Order: sequence, then C-alpha cells, then structure tokens
Amino acid sequence: APAPAPDSARPSPAVAKRPPMPPKRHENPGTPGGAGGGEQDFMSDLMKALQKKRGNVS
Repeated sequence: APAPAPDSARPSPAVAKRPPMPPKRHENPGTPGGAGGGEQDFMSDLMKALQKKRGNVS
C-alpha cells in the first residue's frame, strides 16, 4: 500500500500545472492550445518578440 501512494502523488503536480494553461489560451486565442500547450504559447511569445524587434529595427 505505501508504494502506490507516492506514485499517485507524482501525477498530482503535473495535473496541478495544467490549470494555468487555459488563461494563456485566453490571452492568445489565435494559438491552438491543444497542439503544444505551454510550449506553443512560449513559442508564440518568442515569435511576437522577434517580430517587434525586427519591426523596430526596420
């Protein structure tokens, strides 16, 4: 019995990290949240930053 408990406790943190995802989707409705999840938003933010920098330079 003691062994299964730690295993059950490990998935919990992963599940707890998922709820923060929906807010990001709300901020970026254009990006598909199901495709890459947090990575997708992170990449989109990087692309936006790069585009802004390029726009300012040119």
